[in-house]
Amino acid sequence: VNALTGVDFTLLAGGRLALRVADDSGAPLVARVEFVDERGVAVQFSDDEFTNASGRYSVRGMKPGAWTVKASAEGF
Repeated sequence: VNALTGVDFTLLAGGRLALRVADDSGAPLVARVEFVDERGVAVQFSDDEFTNASGRYSVRGMKPGAWTVKASAEGF
């Protein structure tokens, strides 16, 4: 399994998180995005759990705290 290293996160006001997933060359990847809160509970913010064709994904309504965000793509 290869490490998925091309993930950029931006924390925005109001509990919003924007991210982009890309391969080592910078090409966008369609990836599954998972969120786990500080208690270890998986949280789904949207019906769509995949980045778009540009590798972008955003969520609103994240509560303050420690989060684990995972991105996985086929082949990575």
